[in-house]
Amino acid sequence: MRLDLKQVPKLRPNPIFKGLSGKLKDPKNFDKVEKKLRNILKSDHEHKTVKSYATCLRCNEKRGERKKLMKEIGFKSVTQYMEWKKIQMIIKNKADFQLQ
Repeated sequence: MRLDLKQVPKLRPNPIFKGLSGKLKDPKNFDKVEKKLRNILKSDHEHKTVKSYATCLRCNEKRGERKKLMKEIGFKSVTQYMEWKKIQMIIKNKADFQLQ
């Protein structure tokens, strides 16, 4: 079922996206932004457990670099980034979704 805005007249933009640049709102830029952020986390080693990943100094530095790049790109928080990614994936995959 496709969402029809006439059926949801009180639909309001999510306030988490307030201040998000038009460049980030454009679905054409999604893959470029994701690639930049994903490439930072590439590693030359592996971890057997989540705990070893979380305590790895090199991986912690990479996560810090990624967070810094998120800010430079225009995201105010990781939460804003995750919501942006969720919406962009819906747009990219042309997925139908339902409001519950």
